[in-house]
Amino acid sequence: MFLRCGLLDFGFLQEGFEIELAVELDEDAANSYRVNLGNHVLTQDIRKVDPKRITSPVMIGGTPCQGYSRSNRVNQKVDNPNNLLTSSYTEALAGQALYFETG
Repeated sequence: MFLRCGLLDFGFLQEGFEIELAVELDEDAANSYRVNLGNHVLTQDIRKVDPKRITSPVMIGGTPCQGYSRSNRVNQKVDNPNNLLTSSYTEALAGQALYFETG
């Protein structure tokens, strides 16, 4: 659940960025995003997105923060299930950095 209704992307659009691809697992959230910002949203688990589809030099993401929040007094470690999507997003960023550096 990264996009929800697209508020973070909306801010980037307001600053002149063009959004080429957005990823949201939740169908209702993806539909809200489509209504608000366009049909460039892929309704899929980010962990299953083919890295070749991600070709933009800039990536933005509002990853879930429950696992890292200071209000979470149980487990703030990377292996917290709430942090798995954040780890996947970080891996996608790292892969893109390598791709653009060598490509």
